[in-house]
Amino acid sequence: MGLPTGKGLWIWQILTVQQLYGEAHLQMDGIKTAVRQLGLGHVVFKGATNLGRYNLRRPNPSIPIALYDDLIPALVSALHEEGVEAWLYSGVTEGSIDRPEVSARLHVQRAKSFGCDGLIANAEGSYWQDRPDRYSAAERYASTVKDEAGYMPVGLSTYRFIKTSQPRFPAQQFMRHLDFVKPQVYPVLRHGQEWINQLDKSAAEWRQVTDKPIVPDGAAYTEQRPQYRHPDGTLWLPTLEDLTLFDAACRQRGYSGYTLWDWYSAGRYNLLPLIAGLSAYNGPAPTPEPITLEQRVESLERRVTDLENHPGVSIPALPINTASPTSQKKFTFNLSGNHGGPIDAHSTPGGNKEGSFGKHQQVVDTGKRHQGNDWMLVRGTLSNGKSGEFWISKDQATLVEV
Repeated sequence: MGLPTGKGLWIWQILTVQQLYGEAHLQMDGIKTAVRQLGLGHVVFKGATNLGRYNLRRPNPSIPIALYDDLIPALVSALHEEGVEAWLYSGVTEGSIDRPEVSARLHVQRAKSFGCDGLIANAEGSYWQDRPDRYSAAERYASTVKDEAGYMPVGLSTYRFIKTSQPRFPAQQFMRHLDFVKPQVYPVLRHGQEWINQLDKSAAEWRQVTDKPIVPDGAAYTEQRPQYRHPDGTLWLPTLEDLTLFDAACRQRGYSGYTLWDWYSAGRYNLLPLIAGLSAYNGPAPTPEPITLEQRVESLERRVTDLENHPGVSIPALPINTASPTSQKKFTFNLSGNHGGPIDAHSTPGGNKEGSFGKHQQVVDTGKRHQGNDWMLVRGTLSNGKSGEFWISKDQATLVEV
């Protein structure tokens, strides 16, 4: 499973970010230059809301209806050309509660059709606090979105203090199915150490809900509203110290990355130069230490034993390297050597046969390796229909499910 990596920025409306660089229509040169200057690892942009498409393009400003759905493909292509991950986010509010399965299928379809690296469901608002059907709707949406997504990772972006401030939000129903959570750590009217305090408080509360990865959201915005003004009337804005402390804390806590809301506001309030300086100021993010195949097998065996001894109890898995793939190159899987047939997939080496990759099966090389080049991690679908990530041995005789 992949996670958003490095520094990231949210985009609500693509056109407003283009306008920061004097561009419109399908022009993306300014954004391409900016992602290099900012040192971004990923960008999250809105592509759907409930039962509708988002970020469509009007061919002419005088035409009130957006007709073209070509803006997101242009953005995704520009980001990928710069080696930056492209994540689509979907608004999940009242319409998704009314028709969760239909909403979920639309959101996945859009993320996949544009070649995105993953999908993030943005669920918040009074609907998720008050409606009596919110728990069943969250369960239905999350289970459907993951069934449809297959190998594509899906995260949840929502409230930071899930226990003390939003205890009625159906967090467990979402996280039973989704892959990671993005708590919105926006310390409005706060500075310095309070940013770290809120980051850690948020993580502690979410750890009461799930042990799945956390990829926090941070603040690079303000609003012209009274609640964003200090008692003396001055407008609250994140400072270089705030962003630097937040950046360093995310790295020190081992998060794969973080995403700042939002690109347009950061440009409007002159925060982009501060964001651009973070990578050089703090150095590169540490690379997670990969575990060996033997450790993975040991972890799986321990979990099976514990589950047999304690049925119904969830046993945490040994963490694995979830760094971003270094490539998304597709290749045709041609067997070599003396094996001569399809590769058998086993839950552990020597375990029960679960499926296979046939000859000339097209899979995606994630770029990850273990024990030198003895094992290669790929994404694909087995002959039995199971999709996911699998380690292929160097001799192409063994395939182990992650």
